[in-house]
Amino acid sequence: MPLADGSGWVVGVDEQAQAGNMSTESPAERDVSAGQPAPVGSTSDPDPLGTHTPDLGATTTLKSGALFMVTQTTGDVPAQSARTGHHGLGIYFHDTRYLDEKRMHVNGRPMTLLFESADLGDRCTRELTNPELPVDGGRGIVHKETIGLHVDTSLDGQVREVLTFRNFSRRPLQITVTLGYGSDFDDIFTVRGMAPGARGRVEEPHVEGGSVRLSYSGADHHRRTTEITFDPPPTHLSGNCATFHLDLPPGAAPRTVDTVYRLTDQPMGDGQDGLEVSPNAGENVSVEDSEHLGLPRSEVRMRTSNELFNRVMRRSFVDLAMLETRHGDDRFYAAGVPWYVALFGRDSIITALETLAFAPEVGRATLDLLARYQGRERNPARDEEPGKILHELRVGERARLGEVPFTPYYGSVDATPLFLVLLGEYLQWTGDLECFTALRPHVDAALDWLERQADPDAGGLFEYACRASDGLVNQGWKDSYNAIVDADGSLARSPIALAEMQGYAFRAFRAMANVCRVAGDEDRATRLEGRAEQLRETFEESFWRPDLGNYALAVHGPPGARRVAEVDASNQGQALWGGIVAASHGAAVRDSVMDPRRLNAGWGVRTLSQEAAAYNPFDYQTGAVWPHDSAMVAVGLRSYGFDDDALEILTGLYEAATRFDLYRLPELFAGFDRASYGRPVRYPVACNPQAWASGSLPYLLTAVLGIVPDAFAGTLHVIRPRLPGWLDWVEIKKLKVGASQADLRFERSGDLSLAVVTSKARDLQVMIEY
Repeated sequence: MPLADGSGWVVGVDEQAQAGNMSTESPAERDVSAGQPAPVGSTSDPDPLGTHTPDLGATTTLKSGALFMVTQTTGDVPAQSARTGHHGLGIYFHDTRYLDEKRMHVNGRPMTLLFESADLGDRCTRELTNPELPVDGGRGIVHKETIGLHVDTSLDGQVREVLTFRNFSRRPLQITVTLGYGSDFDDIFTVRGMAPGARGRVEEPHVEGGSVRLSYSGADHHRRTTEITFDPPPTHLSGNCATFHLDLPPGAAPRTVDTVYRLTDQPMGDGQDGLEVSPNAGENVSVEDSEHLGLPRSEVRMRTSNELFNRVMRRSFVDLAMLETRHGDDRFYAAGVPWYVALFGRDSIITALETLAFAPEVGRATLDLLARYQGRERNPARDEEPGKILHELRVGERARLGEVPFTPYYGSVDATPLFLVLLGEYLQWTGDLECFTALRPHVDAALDWLERQADPDAGGLFEYACRASDGLVNQGWKDSYNAIVDADGSLARSPIALAEMQGYAFRAFRAMANVCRVAGDEDRATRLEGRAEQLRETFEESFWRPDLGNYALAVHGPPGARRVAEVDASNQGQALWGGIVAASHGAAVRDSVMDPRRLNAGWGVRTLSQEAAAYNPFDYQTGAVWPHDSAMVAVGLRSYGFDDDALEILTGLYEAATRFDLYRLPELFAGFDRASYGRPVRYPVACNPQAWASGSLPYLLTAVLGIVPDAFAGTLHVIRPRLPGWLDWVEIKKLKVGASQADLRFERSGDLSLAVVTSKARDLQVMIEY
């Protein structure tokens, strides 16, 4: 996802301006003290607003609820300066960086990292030792690897770091431990590279006893504080440094320094906004360390024959638990750390879809939350329209001041049909018609938006055009400014109708037709089915390109100057997921997706074909590989009967995950062919973890196993179960369909995969179809 879904958020740039040149100077190159915002955005740079987004390589990410921190692997957050550069590391809460410097030195030098583990997501353990250290004013030395330092960092409503020093020499040592800290309380958009806006006042640090308080009185009338306390009290304490003189006796007797960082975000005056003042304690939900895998709030558990795959799946579930976030009483999956710890309509929906088999209650919570923010009026400044599902909601200073439109912002063409798809899939798992009844007004509004607003020229295709002066130029999931291109590499012109958007709408119409029929509204069900077929015919006429041997990526341009983007991209693969592709053309889409010369990178599916004029393996959405995109394409292939191809993509994503740190699939990685290197090439500012990437493998596994629920009929279908060659068996326990549940075991014997029901409720039918 780009900045404010990222790199696609172009401030004040219209189509004409996109052809010109705009400043791309970094924050370090601007005189921000003058308060003059520098121009932002560039047509030649793939990341106009986030041009200087810091590299996230060699970092550690921890998160608990809305509180998160990103540090160097040593645990440090270096000071920023024009010489050393700016970074995105620090401690964050409510779209604000509460600490942008956190350093530790022993006798004036950093320690050497030996080991680091952040497997559980909300805590980290490190082992460090000393380099050669000067003592006695430089007249002596402490030999390297004499001192051991064990560091425990944990997040639970606050950040706590316990330093335990041990002396492994035979003589006593005296060391000086220095802890540096500081904060400018920057908004997340400023950290990402946006020109500074209105600012409040960073107050002088307040030192009292063994604690120091850093404070900022914001221009949005919120007072933000970071209070740092130490135990034992420092030998010396100032506004930016705590110093400890420690005696370390020989024989490894421990000496500890316990530091706690507490954050507050307090509205000034009597106004309240429904958000918590401080991060909530007790947000941590640990994934159990056992052979059975699953989400912590769910009873559904699984295990497999492949221990390495189990580690990858455990990482997926840990990260999903880590990304669970609360603002006030609302719980949702934040899109990704560090840039998108916020509510995103499209991301939250797709992640909920990916995890319905394991946690359908997340789907219900997501539907209820997004329904509450559904668009109510026509507001071009936020791309809001009645019935539209939001794109992004922010709660930081710049959002409160209106400097960014995300309060919320509605610049997403596909969140609305995906909302309907999620509702339909949730009901297939649960049979929860009370949910449908409660959301019926929101369903009607979403369908009305599709018909009245998403097809403004009544041409039969669903399209988008940005109306907000500071909104997203592209409003599909590929929302970077250069994501949608023509065959010659030029940028598509609005309005733009995307291939996958037509598929999403088709699937939404079919899903709501099914629900309406179950609810007894046969007439509306028939009308929705007819509307879906009408869309399929229009899609076929408008998008199928015989010369390309595939559907088009997009139809774009103003009336009278419409063009067809005849480019192979993953968008057409996602149209398979939507079900809109004609059966006679499914093989053509498959050939594009699986061809290594075009979209198949071996680790997953490229966003744009290698043969396209605009292809760039490093680029965000014109050549990189996104795990969620690859998974959706694979599920689409599976639905059209291309089971072996779905297994190949599953294998590629799994093997890619084994080559990333912590077995974690990142938001995206470069689109180089697998044959070029022995591991996928990282994208430097990808979110780690990222929600729909974390849900990709659980989703794809349930798809290749053929698990299809029908709670309305009290039936669980298992259709053409398949296991890859590296997986001998899979067990899933307490899989819920409606109020009933079943235990299943899948086994592979050669090329044959079998499914066995090991236990089930008496009122649940399980139909296995080979």
